[in-house]
Amino acid sequence: MSGKEYDSTLSPTVDGTPKEVNFGGDYQELGGDEVKVSFSEPAVGGEEATASDALLRKDIESKMGERRPVEEGFSVGDQTPHPRAPPQENRNSGMGRALANIIKANLGSGLLSLPFAFTQAGVAVGTVLILIVALLAIHCMTLLAKCKKHMPEHSATYGEIAKYAMGKAGTYLVNVFVTISQLGFCCAYLIFIANNISALIHNGDVCDDRWMFILGLLVVMIPLVLLRTLKFLGVLSIIGNVCIFSGVGIVSVYTIMHYAPVDVEIAVWDTFPSFFGTAVFTYEGIALVVPVEDSMRKPEKFRVVLLVGMLIVSVMYVGFGLLGYLSFGKDVQAEIMVNMYVNEHPTILSTIVAILLSIALASTFPVQLVPVIQSIEKSLNLTNYHIPIKWRELKRNAIRTAIVLFAGAIAISIPHFGLFVSLVGGLGCAMIAFTIPSICHYKIFGKDLPWYVKSKDILIAAFGVIGGIACTYTTTVSLIAAFNGPNYGYCTPPNATDG
Repeated sequence: MSGKEYDSTLSPTVDGTPKEVNFGGDYQELGGDEVKVSFSEPAVGGEEATASDALLRKDIESKMGERRPVEEGFSVGDQTPHPRAPPQENRNSGMGRALANIIKANLGSGLLSLPFAFTQAGVAVGTVLILIVALLAIHCMTLLAKCKKHMPEHSATYGEIAKYAMGKAGTYLVNVFVTISQLGFCCAYLIFIANNISALIHNGDVCDDRWMFILGLLVVMIPLVLLRTLKFLGVLSIIGNVCIFSGVGIVSVYTIMHYAPVDVEIAVWDTFPSFFGTAVFTYEGIALVVPVEDSMRKPEKFRVVLLVGMLIVSVMYVGFGLLGYLSFGKDVQAEIMVNMYVNEHPTILSTIVAILLSIALASTFPVQLVPVIQSIEKSLNLTNYHIPIKWRELKRNAIRTAIVLFAGAIAISIPHFGLFVSLVGGLGCAMIAFTIPSICHYKIFGKDLPWYVKSKDILIAAFGVIGGIACTYTTTVSLIAAFNGPNYGYCTPPNATDG
C-alpha cells in the first residue's frame, strides 16, 4: 500500500537528483543536507491507512508518551508533536468497531492465568477483588478520557496527558511503568509458550528442557523486532487476536464439558495480594482508550461503548476464572490448558490449542515490545538523525537484540507463569491503570473539584501504590519459596512449587 509523498525544494546531489530517504516520517536533516522523505507507510490516521494499522500505530503512540510521526523504525525521535487533532474524516469507527477494539485491547494472556489466580484468593475474595479492580479500571479509563478533552487540542496520548498534568515527571512516570509492563508482558509470553510446549510434550509436566524452547523463540523474535515497518506487525497482531480467541474458546468448551465439582477455598488471605496483580495485568487496555475515542464518528457515545465493552470483558474474566477453579480446584495449573494435557495424553484437540495459543503470543510479542524499544532508543539518543545512518542503525539493531535476549534471560530464570503475571501486575500495571490516571485528574481539575472527588482521586492513587507494593512483596516471597523448593528446575507441574 503506497502512502503519501511530500515534496519540497531539495538540495541536489552530485548528479543533480534530490536525495530521498524512506523514513516514514516528516522532513529530516541528515548530515546537514535537506532530504526528501517518502512515506512507505501512511501517516497515523492517514486516508489510506486501514483501521487496524491506524489503531496499532495510535496504541503504540499512546503508550509512549508523545504523539509524533512514526518513522520507518517506529522510533519516535526528537521530532515536533503533531499540533492538530485528528481530522473529522479520520473518525471513521462506528460503535461496533469501537466496542470490538475495547474488548480486544483487554483480552490477553492474563485471562489464561485467572483460574490459577483464584487459588491465591479463594472464590469469594477473588470474585470481590476482580470486580473492584474492574470498576476502578473502568472509572480510571473514563478519567483519562475526561482529561484528554481538557487538553487544548482535544487529542492527546496517555503520555501527553500525564505531561500536561505533571510536567516532565508525568512523561517519565508513564514511560517507566509502560516499559516495565510491556517488557513484563513479553517475558510472560515467552514463559507461557515454553511451558505450554514442554507440558504438551511431557503430558502436563513442565520440564527443565523449557530453556531450549525459549532459545528457539528468541531466534524467531529477534528478526521480527528488527523490522522497520509497522505494516507487518499489524498483520501479526490480527493473527494473534484470531488465535487467542480460538484457543480460549476451545479451552472454555473443554472446561465446561469436563466440569466436576471439587473442593475449593472460599477465602485465602495470606496470598490474596498476588491475585490483585493478576487482575490488574488482565486489564491492560487503558492506553488504548484515547485512540479508540479519537477514531469514533460519535465520540460522545464512547462512555457507553466503554461500559458495555468492559462489562463483557469482566463477565468473561469472572466466568472463565471461576469455571476453571471450580472444575480443577487446587490442581488447576498456572496455564489452565495444561490441565488438558494432564487429564488426557496429547490429542489432536490439545495440540491445536497449544499451537493456537503459542502462535497468538508469539505474534503479539514484537508488537508489545515496540514501546520498550521506542523508550530505550530515545533515552540513548539513537533517534538523532544527525548521526550517520550506518552507525545509528547498527546501534539500534544491537539494542533491540539485547532487549530480546534480556527478556529471554528473565523468562528462563522465572518459569512460573502465574506468579510472574502477578509480579508484572504489581510492579507496573497498577500504576498505569490506577495511580497515574487519578493523579492526572486531580492535577488538571483539582481547582474545580469538590473535596470528596479530590479524596476519591487520592484514595484510588493510593490503592494503586499500596496494592502494587503488597502484590510485589507477596509474589516475590512466593517466587523465592519456589526457587528454594525441592522440585525447582526438575520435571514438575508448573505451579507445584508456587507456594
